[in-house]
Amino acid sequence: MKYTYKIANLRCAHCAAQMEHSINKLPGVQRATINMISEKMVIEMDEKDFSAIHDNAMKIIRRIEPHVKVEII
Repeated sequence: MKYTYKIANLRCAHCAAQMEHSINKLPGVQRATINMISEKMVIEMDEKDFSAIHDNAMKIIRRIEPHVKVEII
């Protein structure tokens, strides 16, 4: 299942790459991509793992860039 997120205020390409790399390491994530131009993140995962992956992805994002706003769309 693909879940799409809007990511606002992400201005650092290196930080986006760090987030993407770390989220891709989470158990249950098949693929995660962050596109700074469109301000979107897409995570492909098993639907049953959504809650744990979502929570851990938000922790990763806040650790790397605390000012970034994320919402699922």
